[in-house]
Amino acid sequence: LYEDERMFEQNMTRTKKGVYRCNHCPKKFNTMEQFNTHIETEGVERPFKCTTLACPWSKVGFPNRNECRRHIKHQHEGATFSCTYAFCNKTFPRNDSRNRHEKLVHEKPDSRLNKK
Repeated sequence: LYEDERMFEQNMTRTKKGVYRCNHCPKKFNTMEQFNTHIETEGVERPFKCTTLACPWSKVGFPNRNECRRHIKHQHEGATFSCTYAFCNKTFPRNDSRNRHEKLVHEKPDSRLNKK
């Protein structure tokens, strides 16, 4: 991952809303860089790689084929799920992401949107 400077800058150092969870131990990481360093240090095999070469998961990989397929389908093939609430035009690459959005934004009484 460090050899591709553009990929490193775009994906490795930025933090995301959630965390990267190791599926081999209980550790969690804030950046892809921290996660990748852990995977390499521990010698964890992640043999299923994303087929999109510009994607960091093409280097880090997935522990099983199903996770890799789900990633490719929803991140690179454009599968989308729309929010079911009226006047909300948000779309999400995965159904579980949409469900999380609806629970946290529309169904939570103290959500910033519900305060308006």
